[in-house]
Amino acid sequence: MLLVYLNSIANRNAFTLEVINKLSSIRCEGLDLVVFSNRGDVFSSGLDLGVFLRGSVAAREYLASLHRLVEHVLDCTATTVAYLSGDAYGFGVEFTYFVDYVVAAAPGLKLSLQGIKLGVFPPYTIMLAELLGYNVVRSLLARPITAEEAKAMGLIHHIGTLDDAIRKIFIVPRHTFRIVKYNRHMIRKHLKEEVLYQLAALADDEDTKSLISRFLRKS
Repeated sequence: MLLVYLNSIANRNAFTLEVINKLSSIRCEGLDLVVFSNRGDVFSSGLDLGVFLRGSVAAREYLASLHRLVEHVLDCTATTVAYLSGDAYGFGVEFTYFVDYVVAAAPGLKLSLQGIKLGVFPPYTIMLAELLGYNVVRSLLARPITAEEAKAMGLIHHIGTLDDAIRKIFIVPRHTFRIVKYNRHMIRKHLKEEVLYQLAALADDEDTKSLISRFLRKS
């Protein structure tokens, strides 16, 4: 088992380019299980919003790197788990769509797509809306939800300790992995990079940049 921690506590474990590159370098070959978890009280605060203040070219390059990370996680030949021991925001929530199992440490942990308030839409929630289902997407876009609510929606599979969750997880044998994990191919079919281009274009929108600037000053 490989245990990978998001450990940029000063940035509330945001997916900065440095974090994206480190996660994209993880090798899954020969592993049965890869677990992504966090240090600190936040699983991840999501995208590095500061990138959107540098214009659409920088945002597009950043989102391209993020998309390569998504593809890398989907290509991982090990069973993948996200263990949330803190709240998840924005892409911190969306990252969990691409792993096989999602576990929350406590029922009251929050999942929030807060970027909506800043004019930054959640790209992978939009792309995967058909797979996630209307009611799930509507709930995610309306307000923060608890891990307990997310479990009822099927977004989280287990609430409790990581050790307890691992005992209950089906570790898929490598020789049948690609057949059994066909759901990953279903996800990939719905990934539309043009949605990322639309998001990157918001980095040239003055209203969006103003909202992000105010948010970052308060953070």
